[in-house]
Amino acid sequence: MADTNHRTLIDVIVPLPIYSCLTYALPPEIPVPAKGSRVLVPVGKRKMAGIVRGKCRRPPSSSVKIKPVVEQLDPTPLISEKLFEFLEWVARYYFHPIGMVVAEAMPPGIISAFKGKQKDVSRPFRPGRKGPEFTRWSEGGGAWTLSPDQARALTEIDTIIGKREYKTVLLHGVTGCGKTEVYMQAAQRALESKRQVLVMVPEIAMTMQIVGRFLDRFGERVSIMHSGLTPAERRNQWARIKNGASDIVVGTRSAIFSPLDRLGLIVVDEEHDPSYKQDEHLRYHGRDLAVVRGKLCNAAVILGSATPSLSSIYNAEQGKYHLIRMPKRIAERPMPEILIVDRTKRERADAHLKPAVKKPSWLSSRLYAEMKSTFERNEQVLLFLNRRGFAPYVFCPDCGHVFRCALCDVAMTFHYAKGRQGRGQEGIL
Repeated sequence: MADTNHRTLIDVIVPLPIYSCLTYALPPEIPVPAKGSRVLVPVGKRKMAGIVRGKCRRPPSSSVKIKPVVEQLDPTPLISEKLFEFLEWVARYYFHPIGMVVAEAMPPGIISAFKGKQKDVSRPFRPGRKGPEFTRWSEGGGAWTLSPDQARALTEIDTIIGKREYKTVLLHGVTGCGKTEVYMQAAQRALESKRQVLVMVPEIAMTMQIVGRFLDRFGERVSIMHSGLTPAERRNQWARIKNGASDIVVGTRSAIFSPLDRLGLIVVDEEHDPSYKQDEHLRYHGRDLAVVRGKLCNAAVILGSATPSLSSIYNAEQGKYHLIRMPKRIAERPMPEILIVDRTKRERADAHLKPAVKKPSWLSSRLYAEMKSTFERNEQVLLFLNRRGFAPYVFCPDCGHVFRCALCDVAMTFHYAKGRQGRGQEGIL
């Protein structure tokens, strides 16, 4: 039994699947650590780095043996008060252990439940020297001339940023309307007000594209965060953001946990994309967390898309989001012509387009004629097929033989025999 009456007790968050903090006693030689800093603590027969939650809020019974803190690892907090509030909200909302949420938010090697990484996490944190390489995009010289839609959207967003109040904007703009330029100029307004910017994109490939444009505009103030970086690169980028060397973060859904203490603008590009949803470990939606973090930080949130999700459209109609439409492309570029062909009705109407040679049965007469005309102009055609055939892979259940092409060894696609009715009947390859 240990005497806890004359010792300072603190609560520590450890990266284990438990839904509460662990309580430890501070030895006399260790000062009270700041909330959000790391300490080295014993857990069972091993030691691991944990995050200080604060002084013990519920002292344990005097019959409970309290283990002492082994070492203080950080003189200053790694997690700010606002980020702590956000992470605790995530843990409550998704019913996920707070330690695992904190581990998700931190770069590799900062806190860990694995004994093999103990050597890394037991040392005071020092950012790595390595950093990712970016491809810059040259935008050319001179000032960018905004279209009327861009100017109107930017004026409304500037008003929201200037008030330093939370509001979510649904930017519904067609492809090619110049949403990225609106993002960058809105980011400039946020930087001028001494605040930080987070830009989220659904795919890593899109991150590398948009970060080049931001680098051209803002230089070394831009950092990148996504799972494709090496652990050293992620620690380096995280340290740059934490130390204030970077004011703009571009990344995928995990970038929502970046240590931005003066967040003033969050942009979620292609907000409808399902890639913002994480389906393993901590199951969260990056777009929804962007809205929550914007509210906690009194930041403006821009959800941009040419095809917004139904939930965002509904929230805009209900007045929860501020809707801004950009229906025209920049430089008055025309929209593509779209024609929907109902083959049950159009085949008779298009009888005069009957080709001289027999066409495939799955091509309508109108499509065949348009393709033929395109080829005659020495232009190209791009066809998107939702599926070809009934089954893309066929094998024998008795011997396991896979039917493959004798020339390229690709699995052959199964098609139903022409003239046969219903499923389950014989077909051809």
